[in-house]
Amino acid sequence: MPEPAPQTYEWIETNSLSELVANFARIHMLISLFDGDPEKWILFLQSFGTAAEREQELPSAHRLRERL
Repeated sequence: MPEPAPQTYEWIETNSLSELVANFARIHMLISLFDGDPEKWILFLQSFGTAAEREQELPSAHRLRERL
């Protein structure tokens, strides 16, 4: 049986994927750890988050709360 040929795909620009991946991870964390309640996430970050987590994640949590 001949070996299958490798599949190739069109080139995809990946510079913006890190933000996409980060946002996916945030939504996953919000749903799985905080039952989809951004207020619980905000309170957790304020109480237990590092300075870097508060700086990077709190704005996202606030935006999610506003959108929901």
